[in-house]
Amino acid sequence: MNNLRVCLHVGRGLLALSVLLGLTGCDQLLAAILVPCDYEADPACEDPERGHITGLIELPPATSAHVVQDPAARATHPAWAALRRYTREHGLLTATRPAKHPVAAPVQGHGATPSRGRVTRPGELIVGLAPGQTREDIVAGAAPLLSPLSVSAPLCAGDRMCLLKLRDEKGRLVSRALTDVARDRLNETGAFRYVEDNLVLTAQRTPNDDFYPFQWHYQAMNLEGAWDLTVGSDDVVAAVVDTGLLRQHPDLDLRIAGGADLIDDEDVAVDGDGRDMDFEDVGDQTCGADCHSHHGSHVAGTMAAKTNNASLVSGVTWLGKILGVRVLGKGGGSLFDIASGVLWSIGENVDGVSVNEQPADVINMSLGGTGTSKSMNEAVAAAIDAGALVIVAAGNEDRDASESTPANAPGAITVAALGNVGPQQPQHYRAPYSNHGTVVDVAAPGGDQTVDQDGDGHADGVLSTVKSSAEYYQGTSMAAPHVAGLAMLLKSQSPDLTQEEALGLLTSTADPDVDCDKPCGAGLVDAAKALLTLDGRADEPLIVAAPASVRVGRGDDDVRVGFKNLGGTDVEVTVSLSGPRRGQVRGDTPFGMLDVDNPVVVNIASEGAVQFDLDIERTASGGDDAWDDEGQFSVTAVWGGGTITESKVRYSGDTVIATRQVVVGALKVEDNGEFTVERAVVTSEVDDYAYKLFNLNIGNYLVVGLTDDDDDGELEENEGVGVYPIFQQPELVMVVPGQATSNTNFVVAASFDGEEVEGTGDGAVGAACVDSADCDAALYCETVFFPGGYCTQSCSGGGTCPGDALCFAFDSEYAICLDGCETDDDCRTDEGYVCDADNTCYP
Repeated sequence: MNNLRVCLHVGRGLLALSVLLGLTGCDQLLAAILVPCDYEADPACEDPERGHITGLIELPPATSAHVVQDPAARATHPAWAALRRYTREHGLLTATRPAKHPVAAPVQGHGATPSRGRVTRPGELIVGLAPGQTREDIVAGAAPLLSPLSVSAPLCAGDRMCLLKLRDEKGRLVSRALTDVARDRLNETGAFRYVEDNLVLTAQRTPNDDFYPFQWHYQAMNLEGAWDLTVGSDDVVAAVVDTGLLRQHPDLDLRIAGGADLIDDEDVAVDGDGRDMDFEDVGDQTCGADCHSHHGSHVAGTMAAKTNNASLVSGVTWLGKILGVRVLGKGGGSLFDIASGVLWSIGENVDGVSVNEQPADVINMSLGGTGTSKSMNEAVAAAIDAGALVIVAAGNEDRDASESTPANAPGAITVAALGNVGPQQPQHYRAPYSNHGTVVDVAAPGGDQTVDQDGDGHADGVLSTVKSSAEYYQGTSMAAPHVAGLAMLLKSQSPDLTQEEALGLLTSTADPDVDCDKPCGAGLVDAAKALLTLDGRADEPLIVAAPASVRVGRGDDDVRVGFKNLGGTDVEVTVSLSGPRRGQVRGDTPFGMLDVDNPVVVNIASEGAVQFDLDIERTASGGDDAWDDEGQFSVTAVWGGGTITESKVRYSGDTVIATRQVVVGALKVEDNGEFTVERAVVTSEVDDYAYKLFNLNIGNYLVVGLTDDDDDGELEENEGVGVYPIFQQPELVMVVPGQATSNTNFVVAASFDGEEVEGTGDGAVGAACVDSADCDAALYCETVFFPGGYCTQSCSGGGTCPGDALCFAFDSEYAICLDGCETDDDCRTDEGYVCDADNTCYP
């Protein structure tokens, strides 16, 4: 009852944190009172008349794999086939899979970063050789024209071109300005086919953080394109006016520049004292004495978590410093403390704490309450006058934001929250809780944890830093820091940018194509367009890779890459293959054959996109068909007079190279031997691969796992598979009412062809076997759902069976040979096989 009182108090209070933060504890408590359990959608709602299966998926070391002698039979086994069909029908993975051909509309994808415009190498020029010209000829022709510079041609490519290097009298490569002069002078002579700059192909700026692929909210605002323009500056300081910061969090520690605790009331502070310089995020106890949201740390992580450090999550800005301004504690925070926190952030004197020596360039307030406040308005105005960009949350009461402070503060940039897109939701939409109205300026991703629009297996919250890891939250509290992080990027490019200028920039470049049933500002903020406009390049094209990096595992030989144009002008793009394995790649596209000898040219409209499906000609080590070679290539797009954008593809012999999601299914074994998928869920590395198959009807189940190793939204034939407890000897799990069968852990690994093995056993269909070596050379050993193994072969597609064996079709995709029989005595009765009505031995 105490927790209930806390929840209700917070819901009515000045800062309504239980609503604004989008947290679990209180929300779940209130939901249990106000909303009936949804047994079919909510794993936490347990039906006492049904049972559950829980466990962990384990992934094998990169070099291990299950070996199956007949991969075609394995791929079409009724258990795998049923689970694949279920995932398609229910959109578990394929929800974000686009049509398999180039499209002319924007697409959602991982990673997207172009090069930083036209970058060249000073002191270097490429000279095209005229017929008959040699390396010595071009040096002799160029040296007199460029005296007193020294000229050399250390590298040539056949009789087509040579690289010139220009050095001063001290042997140093000359400046870019002198290189430009030399280029123009040589071109003016007409003695060479061409003379051009040696362009630099820049690295793609897509973070390598573990959980970045789950941060859909960054792709939504085109951050990848923005990151290639800037990743921020450590000269920019942002204040997070909130619950404080977790100073030891591995993704925040190096970003923190300092802070202060402005909470005067010790009972609210829950840290044993009043105002001081200790801004540690000890929590707000919104859901009980031992339950802390770490809300400020979650907000700070969205703004500026350590990025591209191969760990946890990414932040909007890769550089920059944050101040922890602690103003919220148990039950919220007082208006005076919050206003004091804003004033402290800009360096003004505030009683009880030292003066801030690092005035904030950006201030984020993901908080709010009912009413209008002169003191809050005054604090916001002071911050704006001091040159800070002030970003505030619109609030989460699904009402007009003009009724809430500081959302209604004149001059503040007020942010509403949007949900994700998916096959049934093509537009980002106003989150059901988000406040709205004319005081809202822009919208940003805030999440909607009631749905999984993109089908990644996670409710569409915003993933950011809490405790020592990361969690999903939702709310306008989560939307505002996306804009605050973008404001940090803008300040890194234009330190003197004012609030009025920033507001105009954000609203003029926002994407208005959002589904807002009530006013939610100018639209979804667009980071790339805002930065392009700030640089005076709004009308220029901006080509980004989507995705910028693709990993392909053992056994896969297809890959999809694409490019998007985020800019305001159509552009012609030449797409070609490069890299050491480019000769092993080809794709038949509507624009022509794309291979090592044939680039394709395509026009990408403003805000349009194209995609290419490519085939990799893979080889095998050891002479088998496992396709366990390794290599890499790039698909490059050259546009805008020499700018290069690259999508890198790496393929490997590793069993599991990019497994981030596993589909786990509970397949009920029916009386006729068929498999019915009762329920399937998606688990991932974010959940440590824990799963819960909830509310299952009474019966026996085969628990199966399949992986999407190449992250293309499809469960394909050569990708990972696993069965509880082990692939070779599956066991059925009995489900009883009101109980959970726990620790149902098993390994999911890829399964590949093995070497041809001559049988040494009886060789007959139906014989017991441990592996295929126990069967005739024409047969393989089927172990799934066949106790003791079963020598057989595929007869799908009208194939015949040897001897007296009969072809038995489990469904339209899977048929195998079964041993013929007259009575049970003809079968392996000691292992549970009987002679079925169709005269075949079957367990």
